[in-house]
Amino acid sequence: MKQYATELKLWSFFACAGKQAQEKDGNFKNYLTKLEAQLRDITDYYRGNGIDNEIEPEIYIPKELRRYEDYKKDPDPCRGIKTGFPIFDRITKGLKRLNVFLGTTSVGKSALVANIAGHIALMEGLPVLYVNYEMNQEDLIRRMISSLSEVPSDCILDGRYNPGEYQKVVDMGNLIKEIGTLFITDRKPRTINDTLSLIYEYKNKNNIRVVIIDYLGEIADDETAAKERKEYITYGRYTQALKDIGSELDICCLLIVQFNRHGENDPSRANIGGSWKIMQKADIGAALYFEKKDKEYILEVQKQRHGKCPYKIILNFRKEIHKFTESGF
Repeated sequence: MKQYATELKLWSFFACAGKQAQEKDGNFKNYLTKLEAQLRDITDYYRGNGIDNEIEPEIYIPKELRRYEDYKKDPDPCRGIKTGFPIFDRITKGLKRLNVFLGTTSVGKSALVANIAGHIALMEGLPVLYVNYEMNQEDLIRRMISSLSEVPSDCILDGRYNPGEYQKVVDMGNLIKEIGTLFITDRKPRTINDTLSLIYEYKNKNNIRVVIIDYLGEIADDETAAKERKEYITYGRYTQALKDIGSELDICCLLIVQFNRHGENDPSRANIGGSWKIMQKADIGAALYFEKKDKEYILEVQKQRHGKCPYKIILNFRKEIHKFTESGF
C-alpha cells in the first residue's frame, strides 16, 4: 500500500516538475533546490523518515535509557560538538543546531569562529564547511594557518620569518590538507537558496557536521527579500531556513551576526542588527565584545537551554595571529 502511495506521489512530482520548469523565472538554482526538497520528502515518506514514530513512550524511553547508560559509562561535561574553548563548552554543553555569535564591526567575530572551525576540523576530526561571504579565500586561509601555527599573519604575507617559523606554516598547511575536513568557500554573492544548496552538496559529498555562515548580513538578497523589503522579516526567514536544514541534515550551524551601531555601548540582544527573531530562534546565543573599562575581551553567553545564563567568559586575543583563548588556558 505504501509503495503504491509513493508511486502516486512520484507521478505527481514528475508531472509538476515540467510545469515548475516553465515558471522558474530564470533562476535555475532555485528551481533545482525546490525539486530536491520535494523529491527528498517523497523518499523520506517511503523510508519511514517522514512518519513521526518516536512519540510513543515504549519507543522513546528505552532509547533514552540506553543513552543515559552510555553517559554513565563515559562521563563528560560536554555532550555536543566541542569548540576548543573549555569553559564555553562546559557551560553550554557543546554546540547545538543553531549557534549565533554576535559582535560589533572589527571586534574579532570571524577570528573567533575561525578558531572554532579549526579546532572542530583538526582536533575533533569532524568535517566543517566555512561559507565565507566577506573575506578573500586566501586571506581567510592565511589567518587560519596563522592561528593554528602561531606564526604572525604579517610574517606569512611578507615572507619574512624567524628561524623555524616557515616550517611550522608548511607543516600546518600539509596537516590541513592531509586531514581534509576543512572546506572553505571563496567570497562571492550567494542567496539563501544558493547557500542551502551548497550545504546539501557538502553533506552528500563529505558528510559535514558543522556549517559556518560568515556572516548573515552578507547573504545576497533573493526575489522574496525584494518583496519583503524589511530586514527583520528577511533575516528571520534566513535564520529559520538555516535552523531547519540543521535539523534535517543533523548538522550544527554557527551563524555570525553583527550588532547595530548601538551594540558597541550595549552588546545585548536588543541591538542585534536586522532582527530580534535571530536570537529568538537560536539554541545558543553568545556576544563577543571589548570591555573598555577593564580592557578585556568578553564572550558572554546570552542565551542557552542547558546552564547558567548570562555567563561571561574573559578571553585573551593575540591579534597578530588572530587567536582567541580563554583566560587561564
